[in-house]
Amino acid sequence: ATMARATRLPVESYPVVENVPGTVLCLKLWEDVLYVGTADGFVLQYALEKDVSLNGKVIYQGSLVERYAVAKDVHHTRKPVEQMVVLGDVDLVLIMANQNVSIHRRSDLKFLGFVALAKGAGRMCHKWENEHHFLCVAARRKLHLLQLIGTTFKKFKSFTIP
Repeated sequence: ATMARATRLPVESYPVVENVPGTVLCLKLWEDVLYVGTADGFVLQYALEKDVSLNGKVIYQGSLVERYAVAKDVHHTRKPVEQMVVLGDVDLVLIMANQNVSIHRRSDLKFLGFVALAKGAGRMCHKWENEHHFLCVAARRKLHLLQLIGTTFKKFKSFTIP
């Protein structure tokens, strides 16, 4: 059997956002908004605008809309923003920092509360299935599968990790 050779496509890079304050730990993109999580506990929200460069290429340029200190409402200490999940259709952003997952309004990052079973969180992932949002959180020696109901995540299933 003959293996097909992968075609390499030329990739051009250009800065979308320059001079980001702090060390970037995670990124999430929702439509035309870029969320940047930093090592010093900030979430930066950039509006991306489509433009055309001088050579006719489509490019995007970001402008800072919001600089949100997670510590202000949530942890009272500047802990790194380790992960984020954007649930754009329900206007929510989940932010994992200091082993907790906090819930924020997507449009302005207003703090709404915590994901109850996520204390001690080390990792999280999200799945959209059959019109429902599910969140899996690894917290200590358990995996919690949670379902979004309104703006609250309710326990769906939990598993102990041996």
